[in-house]
Amino acid sequence: MRLLSLQLENIRSYVNEKLSFSQGKVLLQGDIGAGKSTVLLAIEFSLFGILRGMLSGNALLRHGTKKGSVTLEFNVNGQHVFIKRSLKASRGTVDQDEGVLIIDGVVHNLTPTELKVRILDLLGYPQDMLTKSKTLIYRYTVYTPQEQMKRILTESAETRINVLRKIFDIDKYKRICDNAQPYLRTLRDKQRNLEGFTKDIVVKQQGLQEKKKDHAHTIASLRDVKAQKDSAFQVVETIKKEVAERERVAKEQQELITKIRLLEEKCVQTSQFSEDLRSRIAVLTQAVSVPLEPHLTEEKLAEQRKKIEEEQKSVEQELTSVRERLTVCSTHISQSEELKQAINNLSQCPTCLQNVSVEHKQNIAERESQKLQRMQDKILSQKEQKEQLEKRCSDIRSALQEMFEKEKAQAQVRAKVAQRQEQEKELLTLKSRLEKFMTLEKDHKNELALLRQRITPGVPEAMQEVKKRLDTALSAFQELHARVAALAQRADLLSQTIDSLDKEIEEKVKAQKKMRYVSQTRDWLSRYFIPLMQDIEKQVLARIYHNFNDLFAEWFAALVDDDLFSARLDDEFTPIIEQNGYETTIDNLSGGERTACALAYRLALTKVINNLITTIKTRDVLILDEPTDGFSSQQLDRLREVLDSLELDQVIIVSHERKIESFADHVVSISKYENVSRLQ
Repeated sequence: MRLLSLQLENIRSYVNEKLSFSQGKVLLQGDIGAGKSTVLLAIEFSLFGILRGMLSGNALLRHGTKKGSVTLEFNVNGQHVFIKRSLKASRGTVDQDEGVLIIDGVVHNLTPTELKVRILDLLGYPQDMLTKSKTLIYRYTVYTPQEQMKRILTESAETRINVLRKIFDIDKYKRICDNAQPYLRTLRDKQRNLEGFTKDIVVKQQGLQEKKKDHAHTIASLRDVKAQKDSAFQVVETIKKEVAERERVAKEQQELITKIRLLEEKCVQTSQFSEDLRSRIAVLTQAVSVPLEPHLTEEKLAEQRKKIEEEQKSVEQELTSVRERLTVCSTHISQSEELKQAINNLSQCPTCLQNVSVEHKQNIAERESQKLQRMQDKILSQKEQKEQLEKRCSDIRSALQEMFEKEKAQAQVRAKVAQRQEQEKELLTLKSRLEKFMTLEKDHKNELALLRQRITPGVPEAMQEVKKRLDTALSAFQELHARVAALAQRADLLSQTIDSLDKEIEEKVKAQKKMRYVSQTRDWLSRYFIPLMQDIEKQVLARIYHNFNDLFAEWFAALVDDDLFSARLDDEFTPIIEQNGYETTIDNLSGGERTACALAYRLALTKVINNLITTIKTRDVLILDEPTDGFSSQQLDRLREVLDSLELDQVIIVSHERKIESFADHVVSISKYENVSRLQ
């Protein structure tokens, strides 16, 4: 793997900067707090995303911004890769947004988890890192933060061993041994339970034999009683057939009695109906013998009514005319009187404005008086005519009322005629029905005589006798049936008990086999498997130890270069420092010596991990964060020799030491102004 470039946008002190990484040794140089370590954290974030407890979004996103991103370009295993991870602030928290992965120009938009899966595959890291919050392999092979480089040396021996187990994936052997202990306890408890469960197996087997003997005796008894029951059943069936025959005869007798009773009732009803018909015929015969009154035809009555109505219409029209003429005459009289009054009071003509003379007034008054006399004579004549016409109208109304009474009487006569016709028709029908009823009554009496001849005496007594015999046979059969049921129930219970015992004994036999298996498994786990896991862990740790110890001693000697100092690892991978033949602790070393010890430990661990985990694709790149704290000028020179001996494709060093520039192939200078980091 080789890093090519890194783009930071709103990451900690960076606003928008892009760094390029060349092959060989790359030095990130700048003052303390300029933002050098931020570059290393951004590289880790781009690869693995947010790491709980190690790398949070709040620690990466620049304060006061809502969004940020990191884009890393690198080559790995012959593939050109771009990876972009984004951060987004929301409701006081900073979370990852969807990321982009470009492999050889093919773009993939992925969720943070999907992105991590693809990156682990590209780097050759174990996929179980997906569910772990710490990327130990990366932290101890590629990049260890500045504050964590010396921590593994100061941890307790147990903590250090556990970290190494996790790094080399050999903690599984310890987990297996630890998990085996509760399993052994479970097996022990299971064995005890199985022993208690199988304790009474002999007693159960003896009880099973006794139940089988009892079952065989019960089956033999059941067979004998069933034979007796079958014989009793045949007797019952024979008597049932006889009872059925008796019941059939009794039913026929009862049906005959019922028919006789019905025929007797029909005879009574028929006789009553015949008597009723004779009475009705007599009444109708007398009614049709009475003669009907004569009556006019409807045509004559209609003709008379028409003449009277036409006359009434003519008189009413003439009366209306007379009344109109009287109204006109009255109007003329009123007008003449009004004129006379007006002329008498008039002194001047309203039209010509001349004075009206007395003579002229008299002439007009005389003329109007003559006119009034004529009108009064005419009114008198019209009133006489009106009285004559009104009397004629009254006579015509009387004639119409008389005509109405005639029509009403005529309707009654017609109703009587229709009634007479219905009575005559009903009389014929009743006479016909009487003849039929007389014939039906005769037939009923004949049939009744025949049915009475078919009645057989003594049928109920014979029925009672055969039913008593049936009750006796049924009682005997039911007793045998109850005995069969009891024996069958006992046989079923014994059979169920036998089956239950068989199953229980079978389960206990299986439990005995399982108990032996559990015992053998316990013995194998405690005597062979757990010791084997412990031996495997020891062998793997021994192999790691030898390689680790040789490399650590070699690089410590190279960095310190003092014949009075030597270093090695104890069985718990704790560095042991010897000075003038005496062992001393790390705490007694100078600052530069402690840094050299931590760097040698780190480089040796990196080398061992890369050698043992062959799938890793990051073995050609190394990132060192301030590895020279307290180094002398001579130690810086020896650091150059150590780095050259590693023969790595790319080494990225974060340092503020100017002398490192002398052996760096490429220098990236970072400065910080007004809380913004920039490349120089």
